[in-house]
Amino acid sequence: MNKVKILVVEDEIIVAKDISVSLAEVGYEIVGIASNSISALDLFNKYY
Repeated sequence: MNKVKILVVEDEIIVAKDISVSLAEVGYEIVGIASNSISALDLFNKYY
């Protein structure tokens, strides 16, 4: 079964890392971290 892929969007890097670790521990695949919506859309368009 494929893992659910998640792009974390959070402007506080420490919070973003904590969210990423927590989600990865329960089986989600973290595909990236973006600090704002523009960066998130750029990452999404670049890789998907």
